[in-house]
Amino acid sequence: MFKIKKLLQKAIENLKKKNIPQPELEAQIIMANVLNCDRIHLLIDLDKEINKNQKNKFEKYVNLRMKNYPLFYIIGKKEFMGIEFIISPDVFIPRQETEFLVEEVIRLNKNRNSRILDIGTGCGNIAVSIAKFIPGADITGIDISKKSIEIARLNSKRQNVCDRVKFICDDFLRFKKNLNINKRFDFIVSNPPYVAGSEFKFLQREIFYEPRIALYAGEDGLFFYREIADFSKKYLKRNGLTIVELSYNNSEKVIDIFRNMDLRFIKTVKDYFGFERVAV
Repeated sequence: MFKIKKLLQKAIENLKKKNIPQPELEAQIIMANVLNCDRIHLLIDLDKEINKNQKNKFEKYVNLRMKNYPLFYIIGKKEFMGIEFIISPDVFIPRQETEFLVEEVIRLNKNRNSRILDIGTGCGNIAVSIAKFIPGADITGIDISKKSIEIARLNSKRQNVCDRVKFICDDFLRFKKNLNINKRFDFIVSNPPYVAGSEFKFLQREIFYEPRIALYAGEDGLFFYREIADFSKKYLKRNGLTIVELSYNNSEKVIDIFRNMDLRFIKTVKDYFGFERVAV
């Protein structure tokens, strides 16, 4: 048998050597996941012993993290808007800054029965969160990845909103071309891919484990904003709103794209670091 305290100490030392941020916290999260308990119960019982299988599993996960493999892929879940979402390496990991987008939809929603489209839904974190906070909303999430759609459907079932959130596996460009012109939306929302080709060399190492399709947006990083703006021009209801997440450095270019489509720019919302993170 092996003591939790000693295993954690060794893991923290190893993670520190690899410059993993918050090594103590991350080691505790991994151990809690292995033992299927929360961190509070883990910390109360540090002198407890675990078996060899649990020890091997813990060390395997720590070794993965030392290679910059994302923590949330290791534990298979990520909290977003206070909701636990199942994730896998097939989906983009939800970021805290995307909560600004969801909060803006909730704040601006005036119609209990709003029709909302989430473009590039991934694990469904945006669509499912909106459904939880706007109980009457009719939401559609679209993604090109079949595996993403499977995970999104699983998350909608876990949160008991699958009756109000429909997920479609399709290429947005094809969906955009074939959609009935009479089918319009109160909100079109998206955290689209926005990494430019030239920016990849500057990304953190662990981001390269995430699906490239969820990141790359052409050489200038603006491809999907153009497509979303064109779609919004045709499929937004009167007084409807498009709300998109921004990169830390692309707000002016994105705003120009929407203005050039004769769509009225309302505002941007800044994130915790003062970057313009959401455009309405």
